[in-house]
Amino acid sequence: MQHHAFHLDVSYLAVDVKIGSPVVSNRHCLLFPEHKGGDEIAVLEDLSGNGTFVNNSIVGRNKRRELQEGDEIGILQEAHYVFRYPLYRNTNGFQQQYTIQEQLGKGHFASVYLCIEKSSGTRYAVKKFEKRSGPGEKSKVDGLQQEIAVLMGVSHPSLLCLKATFDEADGVYLILELAPEGELFNWIVMKQKLSEPEARKVFVQLFQGVKYLVGVVPYSFFAG
Repeated sequence: MQHHAFHLDVSYLAVDVKIGSPVVSNRHCLLFPEHKGGDEIAVLEDLSGNGTFVNNSIVGRNKRRELQEGDEIGILQEAHYVFRYPLYRNTNGFQQQYTIQEQLGKGHFASVYLCIEKSSGTRYAVKKFEKRSGPGEKSKVDGLQQEIAVLMGVSHPSLLCLKATFDEADGVYLILELAPEGELFNWIVMKQKLSEPEARKVFVQLFQGVKYLVGVVPYSFFAG
C-alpha cells in the first residue's frame, strides 16, 4: 500500500497521479479548486466504479466532497494520500477578480456574460447559475456539479475550457474561455454556405473534439 502527502496546486495545472492496478479506474477521481464564499476550497469528485474514500467514507460515483486540511484520500487499498492546503490561498471572490460586461446569451437555468479579469485584462465568458429554492432544484445542482467535474477534466484546443468556478451567495459562476467570433451556427448562417476547405476545417475540429471527449468523459454523462 502506498502512502503519500498530497498537495493541491490551485493554479489549474493538469497533474495526473497514476496507479498501476487493474482495480483502479482509468480516471478514478478528480481534484480541483473552487471559490466558495470568498475563499478557495478543494473539491474531490469520485469518477470510479470501485470507490474513492475520504477518511474511510466512500464518496460515491459522480458525487463530490469538499476537502478539509489533513483529510485522507483512499484509492481502494492501493494508495492513500493526506491532503494539505498550500500556505497561501486566494480569498478573493468573483467580484474582486472580474468585471461583468454585456450579456452574451441566456438559457432556462443560466445566463452567459462577457467578463474581464481585472489583473490581466483578459476577456472570458462567465456562465452564471442563479441559486433558487423549490422542487427539482437539487437535481439541477447535481447536474451542475457533474458539468463542473467534466469541464475541470477537459483540455483540448477544439474545446472551450473552464478556468475557474465561484460559488457565491447570489449564484454559481463558471469562468470559460471566450469564443470571440460567437456561435458556429450563427457564423454558418451569416456565410450562407461554406466552401469545401472551410467545411473541412470545421468538421476536422468537431471530430477531434468529440474523439477527445469520448476518451475522457464518463459514458453516463452522455447517456444522461
